[in-house]
Amino acid sequence: MLAIIESPYQLQNSLSLFDTLGIKNKDRKILVRDNGNKIQQKQYMLNKLNADVMFFYLPARGIKKVPLLMYFYFKCFYLLLSAKSLIIGDARSIVCRPLIKLSKYFNKTIYLVDDGLYLLSHVSKLEKVNCTIYTSLPIVKNKDSSFDVLKKEIAKFSNYERNKSVSFIGQHLVELGFISEDEYIFELKKIIDLYKGEYINFNYYMHRSESQSKIKQVELAGFNVISLPTSIESYFYENKAPQGIFISFYSTALLNIFNAHKGSDFYFISKLFTLPSDEVINSIGICHNVMKLAGICELEVQE
Repeated sequence: MLAIIESPYQLQNSLSLFDTLGIKNKDRKILVRDNGNKIQQKQYMLNKLNADVMFFYLPARGIKKVPLLMYFYFKCFYLLLSAKSLIIGDARSIVCRPLIKLSKYFNKTIYLVDDGLYLLSHVSKLEKVNCTIYTSLPIVKNKDSSFDVLKKEIAKFSNYERNKSVSFIGQHLVELGFISEDEYIFELKKIIDLYKGEYINFNYYMHRSESQSKIKQVELAGFNVISLPTSIESYFYENKAPQGIFISFYSTALLNIFNAHKGSDFYFISKLFTLPSDEVINSIGICHNVMKLAGICELEVQE
């Protein structure tokens, strides 16, 4: 069974699917995209895997992207052709979209592991795709859907930190152009003002795509910045999960940690400022609605 993954969270879900399907270690093959992000490359922690793993380099941008994509297909042609089952990490990916379309001609079984809340809005584009979606998200097929849903069970964290803290899960919204750096930092400062009478420790778990200049401002605002060696969910499973308050904008990790946590308060911030399109606005709105249904509250902070 061959998995094509492009993020640590996709890898985590692919390994979980291998286990769920009972795929033996010797039958696990994984193609891992190196997009040039060094932090992400470290977070894969491939030395701990019991599988046949191969990297392929394909940057997110640049003139080399197209020839490198062609080289990937040429180099991995036999591997892709001979695999009876494929695990796809991102249905939107330039790598995987052609494979999904071609799979019906080669009689391949396709599994899609979710890579975050984007899938809630993207699933409408998968209605006619013959695949199985492996997810813990509240996705339900209707009578006209070609896909099936295999529910991923979420285990609870077993160990927790004794002292309570405020944990903010960072996102690269400034880098995406969704919000200015000043406004992002202003939101963080409001959180410290809101909870400083009750909490001493304010931890910021940074996203691998956040800029160093912004991270310095996060530290100056009063947060202890934490760069994790793996996905935040995996880190909390392997170590101790914080207790107290968890906050983010619309991070998938916020929902995942909420589902795995035995007790803490979880909040999302809905205030975003410069969204590029109605499609993005609707997608984020869907994420917030799902969080509300799960039991995560919107953070109300006075201006």
